[in-house]
Amino acid sequence: MNIATDSINENLKYWLVLSRVQGVGTRTFLNLLEQHSPEQLYAESTAALSALGLKSAIIQAIKNPDWASIAYDLEWLALENNGVITFNDANYPSQLKEISDPPPILFIRGNPELLALPQIAIVGSRNPSSIGVETAFDFAKQLSQFGFVITSGLALGIDGASHRGALTVGRGRSPKFEFMGWKFLGSDSTRCAIRPLIMVAGAGDGAGLFCRLQAA
Repeated sequence: MNIATDSINENLKYWLVLSRVQGVGTRTFLNLLEQHSPEQLYAESTAALSALGLKSAIIQAIKNPDWASIAYDLEWLALENNGVITFNDANYPSQLKEISDPPPILFIRGNPELLALPQIAIVGSRNPSSIGVETAFDFAKQLSQFGFVITSGLALGIDGASHRGALTVGRGRSPKFEFMGWKFLGSDSTRCAIRPLIMVAGAGDGAGLFCRLQAA
């Protein structure tokens, strides 16, 4: 199933292009959401945008949207199992909204419904001992068998060991892991990370992406 099919709509492109505007960080984006949807913002006059306290460069970027800047995002969203959750969506993780600067947009690979399930973060050294790797693997395996989602940034070391342990639990039993980090522009790990990405998968789901990102 392509979970992006219902997500890519006329409104979403305004979320994406606003997130690309230089000078519009997380706090500015969220402040703007308190009064306007992104689509409404792009319909405002220059005077109205100025009244919001926006700098002239940001106003000019809004009045002249760079649609080419979101071409890759739309291409990625059109792929199988890729999707997006915006800050105003009902299924945006409620606990994530409690931090000081929650991302306005989350790119998702996998089943977004798993975000609502119980999670345990397992993180640690990138250069652990062999005992540390074994312990992380076993903990994650057992916790996954009891229905917990294993969450981390998918780094080498303890993070990777915990995800490998979670993935040993058979498909169809419980969610296995959730990666919260950054989506890379293509598979070349030397290129700049540009987007927050959450990946949720079970054994056999997205394993190629898991391996590629771990190596980054």
